[in-house]
Amino acid sequence: MGIRLVPRSTIGSFTILEHVSKGGEGDVYKAVSISGETVALKQLNFSASEPRNKESLERALRLKRLIGMRSPCVCEVYDVFIHDDLVYIVMEWVTGQSLEKTLATRGPLTLDWLVPAMRDVLAGLGWLHELDIVHRDVKPGNVIVSEAKTAIRAILVDLGVLLDRGLPRVTCKGGFVGTPVYVAPEMILGVEGEVDARTDLYCVGATLFELLTGYLPFPEPGHPIRRTFVEHLIAPKRPSVRDYVEAIPESVDRYIQRLMSVSPDDRPSTAAAAWEELQVAVEESGGVMPPADSPVRGPITKSHTALPNLIIQSGPLTGTAISIPKNGLTLGRAALNPEDSRISRFHIRVRPTKRGLVVRDQRSLNGLIHRGRRLRRVVLPPGESLLVGETRVRFSE
Repeated sequence: MGIRLVPRSTIGSFTILEHVSKGGEGDVYKAVSISGETVALKQLNFSASEPRNKESLERALRLKRLIGMRSPCVCEVYDVFIHDDLVYIVMEWVTGQSLEKTLATRGPLTLDWLVPAMRDVLAGLGWLHELDIVHRDVKPGNVIVSEAKTAIRAILVDLGVLLDRGLPRVTCKGGFVGTPVYVAPEMILGVEGEVDARTDLYCVGATLFELLTGYLPFPEPGHPIRRTFVEHLIAPKRPSVRDYVEAIPESVDRYIQRLMSVSPDDRPSTAAAAWEELQVAVEESGGVMPPADSPVRGPITKSHTALPNLIIQSGPLTGTAISIPKNGLTLGRAALNPEDSRISRFHIRVRPTKRGLVVRDQRSLNGLIHRGRRLRRVVLPPGESLLVGETRVRFSE
């Protein structure tokens, strides 16, 4: 297991600035080098000296192959080293906001906003695939977006679980790598030899599904992964984004279902082909969906419309006003309080009605508390507040 690092502590030649995120493979920190360069420092959560972790160590050290190699759409790897029996990966610090946080703060994203971001994601994957490398963990949290003038740009980050197909296979004992709700069937089923570029394209499809609808294509699997989740994952019928957002063009729906095909043979063969098919799908729709209201500029701090607001009253985002659109918004830890571990990634669904805000728990572990009672659903009148995890939020008109 890893150890939690605190600000101003030193690891090798790096000084920790802050904890950024926690994932299944380890924690990511913002750090600064002796020369003053800001980097992303990922600490993997296994002991490098234990024999049982030999395969995990070998997989991490293979990242050294990418040192000195550059793509404008993939974060650069600077170094891989071992310190006090833990493995650290030093990567380029990418400024911007993850698509996961963008979804949490803004709700479902529009197609025309996402197309240039997907162009960069597919370009980055194409670069990796040409090197015979599979990312294996493409998801909203691993795509950082930023806006330069009028252009949306995206960069793939976190290369900690990539598969280098140019080297002998490292077997993952006791499970698989990646994030279950985004990974392709062949990853969970452990089909040897079928994990390739098309596996990443499935992840792109699952990512697009969530970003356009606000919902995952399949329910949360839990730990361990439930049989029902696997049954849905490998069923012939693919989920439709139009079941959630009818305005999404049918051609785009077909495209996402093709990316998420059960068999790799039914998906586009390359990232370049996937990009071409996306352009065709958009053209067939006769246009794109209306543009997003505003570019990504971090957390919403002020409402500029007549929409009802949910005001955060505790934690580092105290005072932030989140505008709730008519079709509702799903909120979780990134939007409400990144430091509150009792808040799930997608904790509540909030929808305005004439009676107040209808707040529904999204099968979280901790539910929500209103007037001292733990509930799964509540109609919140104007002026009243409730607890999500340990963070208080209030409804303001």
